[in-house]
Amino acid sequence: MINRQRLVIGSAAKSELLPVENFKRSNTLEDLLKWKNLKYKRTKGVFNGKEEISFIVLFNTNEELDDLTRLFLARFDQDCIIEQTVSGECYMLPRSGKVTSLGKLKSYAANKANEFDNYTIMGSEIYVTK
Repeated sequence: MINRQRLVIGSAAKSELLPVENFKRSNTLEDLLKWKNLKYKRTKGVFNGKEEISFIVLFNTNEELDDLTRLFLARFDQDCIIEQTVSGECYMLPRSGKVTSLGKLKSYAANKANEFDNYTIMGSEIYVTK
């Protein structure tokens, strides 16, 4: 599901909120993704060393990307999301500031997780931009 597909990785979680509040926000986000009829995977992620519920969302058009960007950054007040292009290049799309190139998603065994501050968990692997 990860390689060579247009996708966004993001979360509804906020570090200053209680876990129960973040769980509700994640459920609301999931409901919206279902309503928009988008393919997604609910998974775990780690951002700045803190575990959270993350979503990997597949999309096809620039309009869908714009919609997802508004959803994550405006509606759920996230600092940034990660976009992967069909070439596999990843970019950090921030709420404010400039877009930053992150390289490509690389997979590692989950037991390597302690070596990274930011990653997404899929099954027995973690995905990191490098």
